[in-house]
Amino acid sequence: MLINKYLQLAATLFLLFYGYGCSAFTILAKHEIDSGTGHYTAFPNIYTLDDKGQLGFSVTARNSRSHHDSTGERIALVSADCGISWQPTKFLPPEKVFANRQKDVYTRIVANGWRVLGKGELVPDGAYVYSENGKSFIAQGVVEKRSLDNGRSWKISPQSVPKHAVLMNYNLASNLHTSQGTRITAVYYREKNISRGKVLIARKSEEDINWSFVTLPNGNDWPNVGFDETALSELPDGRIIAFMRPDPDNIAYLFYSISNDKGKTWSKPTKT
Repeated sequence: MLINKYLQLAATLFLLFYGYGCSAFTILAKHEIDSGTGHYTAFPNIYTLDDKGQLGFSVTARNSRSHHDSTGERIALVSADCGISWQPTKFLPPEKVFANRQKDVYTRIVANGWRVLGKGELVPDGAYVYSENGKSFIAQGVVEKRSLDNGRSWKISPQSVPKHAVLMNYNLASNLHTSQGTRITAVYYREKNISRGKVLIARKSEEDINWSFVTLPNGNDWPNVGFDETALSELPDGRIIAFMRPDPDNIAYLFYSISNDKGKTWSKPTKT
C-alpha cells in the first residue's frame, strides 16, 4: 500500500535538534509534506544549516514502495524558525560533515546504490541482479563526489573497492569528520553467494590524495553474523566507534567496533 500524501515529522526532531537553540514547543510540532498522489516517501534527511535555528530537510518521493526504485524527485525544504514552518527550496547546501578546510569545498564518498540495468548492458563480474516489475537492478560501485561551489555541482570519481555483489549507503550517521580532519564513511556490501553483510570503511585525511578502504572484521566469536547499517562517532579521547546493525537483524542487539588509529584498523565486533 503506497503512502499517498505525506511524511510526518514529530517527536523524533527533539532528539535531533535539542541543544541547537530550538524550543521543545517547536520540536514537538507535526508537519505534513505533500509528495503527490501515488508517491512513496522514505528515509528523510534533516540537518542544521547554522546555529540560529535554520534547518534543512530533504526526502526522495519515489514512484513505488521499493528500495530498488530510483525514479521520482527530491523534495527539499528549509525552515528559518526551528521547524515551525517550512518553505520549498531548489537548493540546499551540503551537510557540514562533508565540508573541507577550503571555503565552499565539499567531499563525500557514496555507494552507487540500486540502479536500473541499462538495455544491453553487461552485468559486471560478481554482480547480483535483482528483477522487479519487469526491470533489472544492480548495486555496484563506490564514487567520490567533490564540489568546489558549495554543492551546486559535483565532480564524480569512481573508486576501486573490493569485489562485491551488492553495495549500499546508510544515512548521515554513517559519515564522520573527526576533530583531526579525517573523513570516515561506512557503507555495506555483500559478496555473491554469501548471505551475510560486511561493512566497508572509507577513510581519507586532509593530507591524503586518495581514499583507503578496509572491511570491518566479523569476528571469530560471531562466525554466522554479518553487519550492514553502521553509525560512526568520535569519542572524547579521539577513538572512533562504529555501531553496526547485525545481519540477520533478529539478533536484537547492536554490535560495536573501535578504532584507535583514526579508522585505519578496527577491533573485533562486540555485542552491546
